Amino acid sequence: MNKTTVGSKVISFRNLQNFKLKKLNDLCKIAKTTTAKAVGPNWSAAYAIGLDITKNHIGLIYTDLSKQVLEHIRIYKSFTDTEEYYKEVTDTLKDFIQAYHIPEDKIVGVGISIPGIVDGDNNRIERSHVLNLYDVPGERFGKYIPYPTILINDANAAGRTEIDSDRIKNNIVYLSLSNSVGGSVIMGDIYSGNSWRSGEFGHMIVAEEEGTCYCGKKGCFDVCCSALRLAELADGKLENFFEGLEQQNAEYRKAWEKYLSYLAAMVGNLHMIFDCVDPYAQKLGEVSSISKKDGKLCAHAKDPISSGLALENFVPANYWSDYDGDVLLLGAGGSTLAMSVYFAQEKFKANVPKHIIIANRSEPRLESAKAILDGLHPQIKFEFVHNPTPEENDKTLASLKPHSLIVNATGLGKDAEGSPFTNSCQFPQDSLVWEINYRGDLLFKNQAEKQAAAKNLYVEDGWIYFIHGWTQVISEVFHIEIKGDLLENLSRIAKS
Repeated sequence: MNKTTVGSKVISFRNLQNFKLKKLNDLCKIAKTTTAKAVGPNWSAAYAIGLDITKNHIGLIYTDLSKQVLEHIRIYKSFTDTEEYYKEVTDTLKDFIQAYHIPEDKIVGVGISIPGIVDGDNNRIERSHVLNLYDVPGERFGKYIPYPTILINDANAAGRTEIDSDRIKNNIVYLSLSNSVGGSVIMGDIYSGNSWRSGEFGHMIVAEEEGTCYCGKKGCFDVCCSALRLAELADGKLENFFEGLEQQNAEYRKAWEKYLSYLAAMVGNLHMIFDCVDPYAQKLGEVSSISKKDGKLCAHAKDPISSGLALENFVPANYWSDYDGDVLLLGAGGSTLAMSVYFAQEKFKANVPKHIIIANRSEPRLESAKAILDGLHPQIKFEFVHNPTPEENDKTLASLKPHSLIVNATGLGKDAEGSPFTNSCQFPQDSLVWEINYRGDLLFKNQAEKQAAAKNLYVEDGWIYFIHGWTQVISEVFHIEIKGDLLENLSRIAKS
């Protein structure tokens, strides 16, 4: 049995016809009745083992012809390129087989996933930076394993799992974020490329200023979004980083925001691989969900829709043509961009705010927003204001007309304590105030509520925005309409 055959059996099990079993009874169980014979697949006719090798762990799974993972384990074991290591891995494999009573005569082979570039034609590791291996034959890993073995890149192994799960029928791009960054391109099957480097997204350039990658290039995605980037801030433990993030550690929050910005940029770059990208995703260069319809994958940016639905929940019809108020958007991130795109839709005709001010403490963010929004709508004047301090935001607030809309899209009040304004701020008369957060200290909302009676303010929190945010994604992905009573019921359940 050659390696290619083992590969189709061990890794895929996609086509049962590839298995040339000697007897029909090896594949089918036949139940005799008085009137008919019932024939069904015998999933236990063959088994395969999956062995995942990483720098500090090994993982084992086994599956039958149903392609379902029947059992799995993961244990700590540091990789060393030694005979002792390969013998110990084999012993662990044998113990796993015995522990779960896997019939040895029905094991067709072992698929070994490796974090590195694997030459599938020659069953050889071309290079693995994580394991510090170069030009290593696959036989080294399978030397003591008493079954046929084949190597596969770890991200491609994960991608193939998606194919065999029957969740994916056509094309997908799989992005793997771990201690190294990789991926897989699936176009009906794994697309490996001419030199087995397809899907090496970790070595696409994202930000040269972030330093040199182990490959020698500057600013690789691996440098920007490896899990190690976050873990190194927290004694090398990723779980410590996320615990600190939950506890509002300012350094961790800053690192996390940067990480997410690089991730968003990469997803935006990868959207060209999809069959379709909705206009909002194209305009904003971001993706919030991916759906499948009619055999195609489509990338979506749902925030302009969800923020728009939330605004329509409390902004009266014809508000802008009736009152001609200003809009002050505090923060220059994704929510502000989404709301700006929403306001600029042609369907509103003359009912648009004539003056939208975007205030932010970071100049680069403002420049990025300006590049996207400048000239978006002929009747809307966008003004981009650099306000490093709350006192400067107070001055901008004081310049607004009555009947304006003021939105806190900074994250202050949820991601971090505080408000973009001081307690001395003065909201304009008869205005709408929207705190897009729904949890946290919500100081911005409290400041507005203290002036609500005297200034005739309407103050809204971010709950309905949150509800529309995730229900819009669910609607798109599962192709179901969520509105009316169903939306209200989901909101009620989420609050309980």
